[in-house]
Amino acid sequence: MEHTIAFIGYEGKVEWRILQVDRLEERLEIDVVLSQSDNRTSHRCSLSFTEYDRFAHDFLTVHEQLRGFVTYTQADFHMTLIYHRLGHVSIELGWKGQNTITLQSDQSYLGQALASIGVYT
Repeated sequence: MEHTIAFIGYEGKVEWRILQVDRLEERLEIDVVLSQSDNRTSHRCSLSFTEYDRFAHDFLTVHEQLRGFVTYTQADFHMTLIYHRLGHVSIELGWKGQNTITLQSDQSYLGQALASIGVYT
C-alpha cells in the first residue's frame, strides 16, 4: 500500500510516496517525485522513523508560526519549505550537481501535506 504526501505549489508539486514501511528496522522507503508541466524527476531515499518524526515536528512548528524554514537533507538531496510571510511559502528541491528548483505555494496547500503526515487536522 502506497501513501502519498503532496506538497503542492502553484506550478507543480512534490510528492513523498511512501513505498515501504519496515517496522523491524524502523525505516521508511520513500520516492520523492517532482512534477512540473510534462517533467518528472524522482529520488528514492530511506529514512528512519526518527528522521521522519523530526521533519514532521519541525514542519508543524514552522507552519503554525508562519515563518521560518524546515529542511530534509539526505546525502545528495535536499528539500526545504520556507515560510516567508503570512501565507507565502517556497518549496525548494535540489540534487547535488543540479540547480535547485523552487515552487511557490501558500500555507493552505501545505496544511494538506501536514494532514497527510498525520500531525495536523
